[in-house]
Amino acid sequence: MRFNTNLTVDGSWLEEKRTADDGTVAIGDRPANLPRERFLGEPFQNVEINVTNFSYLLDHKFSEQWSIRNAFRAQFVNLARYYPLRDSLDEETGELSRLSYYSERRDNAYSIQTDVVGKFSTGSIKHQIVLGFDYTKNTENGLFGDFEPYPSINIFNPVYARLEYPKEGILNFFRDDTLDKYGFYIQDQIEITPQFKLLAGGRFDIFEQTRSTRNLGEEKQEFTQSDSNFSPRLGIVYQPSENISLYASYATSFEPSFGASRNGNDQPFKPETGRQFEVGVKADITPNLSATLALYDLRKQNVTVDDPNSSDPNDQIQTGEQTSRGIEFDIAGEITPGWKVIASYAYIDAFVSKDTTGLEGRRRDNIPEHAASLWTTYELQQGNLQGLGFGLGFFFVGDRFGDLDNSYILPSYIRTDASVFYKRNNWRAALNIRNLFDNTYFTGSEGGRLGVYYGEPLTLIGSFAIEF
Repeated sequence: MRFNTNLTVDGSWLEEKRTADDGTVAIGDRPANLPRERFLGEPFQNVEINVTNFSYLLDHKFSEQWSIRNAFRAQFVNLARYYPLRDSLDEETGELSRLSYYSERRDNAYSIQTDVVGKFSTGSIKHQIVLGFDYTKNTENGLFGDFEPYPSINIFNPVYARLEYPKEGILNFFRDDTLDKYGFYIQDQIEITPQFKLLAGGRFDIFEQTRSTRNLGEEKQEFTQSDSNFSPRLGIVYQPSENISLYASYATSFEPSFGASRNGNDQPFKPETGRQFEVGVKADITPNLSATLALYDLRKQNVTVDDPNSSDPNDQIQTGEQTSRGIEFDIAGEITPGWKVIASYAYIDAFVSKDTTGLEGRRRDNIPEHAASLWTTYELQQGNLQGLGFGLGFFFVGDRFGDLDNSYILPSYIRTDASVFYKRNNWRAALNIRNLFDNTYFTGSEGGRLGVYYGEPLTLIGSFAIEF
C-alpha cells in the first residue's frame, strides 16, 4: 500500500482513531473467519462521540498570472469510552484476560494553509510556481480510569459477565498532548515544450510535540520532542502524442513518531522516512475516458511495529526498512453519455526488506497481494425521469497476513455496494447501500494477534443536498 508523498497537502486533519473495542481473536493455525457472534465485548460497553467541524476556503485572483488560496478548518471532538480491554490470550485454552477501561477525551484540531500560484515565462520556457505554508495544531486532553483486572472470557465459548461498568470516581490518570506542525513548500512546474514538462519542488517540515502526564496525587511529568526535515520531489512528463503521456517521479516523505511511542530504553523512536520511485503511462482512450498504468517502488525506514517476540501487546520495535512495490492499473471516465465507470487493479509486493530482529523477508501485515474494484453508475439523460441514476460496485481484497510475524491469515473478500440517486436543478437526493448482501468479512487487524476487525454489515446511508 502506498504511503503519502504528495508535496502540497490539503491540511493535516485530526481523524478519530478506532474507538470501539470490536475485535475478535485469531490464534494458532485457526483461520480468522470466526463467526460474527465471536464479538468479545460486553453488552454495556459504549462509545459516545460528538464532533463539530468548521471550515472555509478563500480564492482570490490578482491577475491572470497570480492568485492566492487560503483554507482553514477546525474540528472539536468530545469522546467517552468504556469497555473491557484485551490484555493477553492463552492460545491453548482460549482464555482471554481483560482489563477495565474508561476514558474521557477532548480533542481539538486547527489547520490553516495558504498557497500563492504564479504563472510566468523565462524566454520560451513556461513556469507555474506554487509557494505555500501550512500550520496544524492538535491538542488532546484525556482522563483515564484504572486498568484493573476484569473477568476473563473464553473466545471459543464466551460467557458475558453483563456487569454494569462503574463510571464514577475512577478517573485517576491525566494526559495532555500538543502537536504543532509547520510546513513550508515550493514547487515549479516547468514546460520546456508542449510535449516535455518537468516538476521540481521540496517541503520543509517542523514538528513540535509536548506531553504531560499525571497520576492522581502525584507530580506532573512532562517532556518535549522536536523533529524537522526537508523532503524533495522531482517529476517528468513526456507526451509523444496528443493522447499518450509518459511520466516518472521521485518523492520522499517524513513522519516523526508520536511522543507516546518509546523504544526499549524509553527513548523516542527515530522519525519514519521514505522514498518513492514511480513510472507510468496515461492514455486518453476517448475525450472522456482515460487509463493509467503505473509501476512503483516505495521504501520506508524506521517503521514502528508490534514486537513479535514480546508477550506484551504494547511493546514495539522499529524495523530497518519496509518495501512496497507493484503495479497499478486504473480506468476512469464516461463510456457513453450518462454511463460512468471507475475500475482499478493493484498487485502489491509488500515485505520487510531490511531488519535485524528476524523479520526480514516477512510480508507486511494487513496488505493484500491483489486488490481490485469496479464502480459504475448510469444516469438517465432525458425523459420524465431525467436525473435518476443507479450505481453498482464490487470491491475485492485478497488474503492478508494478520501480523508481521506472518502467523495467521485474514481471508479475502468481495464487497458489493449499490446506490440510487436523483438530481434535479440544484438539489440531489441519494441512497447508498454498503455491503449489499450483508457478507461477513474482515478489514484488518491491529497488527498483532488480539484484534481482528469486522467490516460494516449491510448499511444504508441517505443524503440530501441543495446548492445555492
